[in-house]
Amino acid sequence: MANKNRSAEKAAFWRLAVTEFERSGLTVRAFCVREGLAEPSFYAWRRTLQKRRAPQSQTADAPELVPVKVIESSGSPANCDAPSRLLEIVTPTGFTLRFPPEIERQQLGALLSAIAGCKEARIC
Repeated sequence: MANKNRSAEKAAFWRLAVTEFERSGLTVRAFCVREGLAEPSFYAWRRTLQKRRAPQSQTADAPELVPVKVIESSGSPANCDAPSRLLEIVTPTGFTLRFPPEIERQQLGALLSAIAGCKEARIC
């Protein structure tokens, strides 16, 4: 299980790095030097991520946007006795994720990226 989590974290890291590279306007070499990345690893991960995206729509260059509704709630989940504030994400298919509001942005980003990578790889 640990290897699977580590692999998902690595994929999320490289997905973010490739996205940042595409926005940077730099050459691969300049970007890798600036970010302290190994150029061969960058190329390998970019190729891997492109292959994972390939089965999806070939015409969709932009990421899929989903509606998000932000609501304020101080209620408690059904299985808890004490009132609790939660960050809740509900997908269009009804899948619900709940997090404590103290979750760090980086943790939440990595988790959501891993979930998105799971969907891209069609393993979940």
